[in-house]
Amino acid sequence: MAILRASEIRQKDEAELEADLAELRKNLMKIRGGLASGGIPEDVGKAREIKKTIARILTINHEREIGLVRGEQPKAAEKEKAAEPAVKEEKTKKTKGKTAKKVHKKEEEVTTRK
Repeated sequence: MAILRASEIRQKDEAELEADLAELRKNLMKIRGGLASGGIPEDVGKAREIKKTIARILTINHEREIGLVRGEQPKAAEKEKAAEPAVKEEKTKKTKGKTAKKVHKKEEEVTTRK
């Protein structure tokens, strides 16, 4: 099976993607089996490309589940964004800077000589 690009995957329906996903997983299993038995692979980068294509298909399936259209925010994020106040509060920066030592009463009385 040829390597699928994201634009090609988005054009396919869910049934076609499931069939492609099953076929890619079978191919990957064959390649891994050949490598495990000590064989030399025909195409060294084939396993990597198959794994990337499987990841693309799964990612686009997930995008469809949550209703994400490319270039837009998901529906859940829009609700959260609307609930946030328009004015942002300034946050104080928390650092681990040196703090001034507290001086004891005895030390205040003592003066140093030069």
